[in-house]
Amino acid sequence: MANLYGRIRSKEEIRRRVGDMSQIADMRLMSFEDGKARGMRSIECKNGSGLAFTILPDRGMDIAWASYQGHPFSYISKSEVCSPAYFTENKDKGFLDNFFAGVMTTSGLSNTGASNTDQGKEYGLHGVINNIPAHEVHISKEWVNDAYVMTASGKVRQSRFYGEDFTLIRTIKMELGDNKIVVHDVYQNTGFDAQPFMLLYHMNFGFPFLSEESRLVMNKSLVTPRTKEAEKGILEYEKLTEPVHGYQEQCFYHDFEPDERGEVCVGLQNPSLGQSGLEVYLKYRKEELPYFCQWKQLGEQEYVMGLIPSTGYAEGRSAARINHQLIELKPGEKKEVTLELGVKEL
Repeated sequence: MANLYGRIRSKEEIRRRVGDMSQIADMRLMSFEDGKARGMRSIECKNGSGLAFTILPDRGMDIAWASYQGHPFSYISKSEVCSPAYFTENKDKGFLDNFFAGVMTTSGLSNTGASNTDQGKEYGLHGVINNIPAHEVHISKEWVNDAYVMTASGKVRQSRFYGEDFTLIRTIKMELGDNKIVVHDVYQNTGFDAQPFMLLYHMNFGFPFLSEESRLVMNKSLVTPRTKEAEKGILEYEKLTEPVHGYQEQCFYHDFEPDERGEVCVGLQNPSLGQSGLEVYLKYRKEELPYFCQWKQLGEQEYVMGLIPSTGYAEGRSAARINHQLIELKPGEKKEVTLELGVKEL
């Protein structure tokens, strides 16, 4: 059953009304033909009841644009969506030069957070996984009982001579009429040596969901400022404003109390959107991603709220080693993560 255009309809009711399902819901492989994104693949997705988003297979199967019933909720930076051909890992510069942000940028897998030197090797800001093209990209669209299920999957391999060999298999699923995106990731150390492993999901939300009228929705948490700048705003970490000229980012670490299912749910509500307000939310298991950073950046053009779960604080590999947050994957070992990203009406 699917909730479409104000009515609950069955599979047969829907099939009788359309010649091809792409009329109302689809995942479609396409490519860019202009600018710095020229030649990149995209998967354009729509679910039939207002949710639409774009997957970028050539940027680690991450998600760029996302909207609900015409209301964008992703943030796209002035670095633009661009090809990984423009990327060179160069401390902070390499990542920031082509950080399009989008609603999901995956960071890792050998470093997350600040650029640093660990055991004599330099690591750039947030790693390289977001700039590796996927292969074996596949789209599936089929009826499963009474649900029309659409999935996009791809394999992303982060490997280098004399270095790590990680493989990510990502599956992104949505259903007809169900306003959520489910991302299921399986990371594996496919090499023969144990490897340090770091993972962070940079989830980025922008205007109009982010505005001076918006409010944060979070589980109960212990809040810690990341920097001296954040210390200035610790009593107002939930307060949102119009864009502020010269605003300096503030980041806050949250230690959440998960619910009875072991899940954490965070989101942004805007009461002025839709008929009675809209909320965009992120749900995940704390056991899989025990750390969380709120990135509050309310500057002009750089107007974005980051809700960022991870395997460790975003301080870089060297700090993670010192603070005993640097996990390790043994040869053949896997780590699975599931994220749910959705929109609901208030």
